[in-house]
Amino acid sequence: MTVAEKERIEVLPMYGQPEQQRPEFLEWEHNTFISQETKRHAGDRRRASRAWLGRGMQALGFGDIDGAMRHFNRAWLLDEENYQVSWGFAQVLVR
Repeated sequence: MTVAEKERIEVLPMYGQPEQQRPEFLEWEHNTFISQETKRHAGDRRRASRAWLGRGMQALGFGDIDGAMRHFNRAWLLDEENYQVSWGFAQVLVR
């Protein structure tokens, strides 16, 4: 996978899932990210998700659409049931 292909996947809601399967190296990268962020937030993945959601909203406020989607995707990785992440995805897609 090229850098351009990776960047394209990173700006799709939920990394393009379920239609697009994540490559193995990206799956490994995401698992590493989840582990690190969970530790950083005292084992609370939901809290970590809210932190990344906040970063996404901030990026959106600055007009950084791709950056916002990357942050929302990370928030989704940490807590797939966080409904606010879906709201963030929708905000990006509307713009």
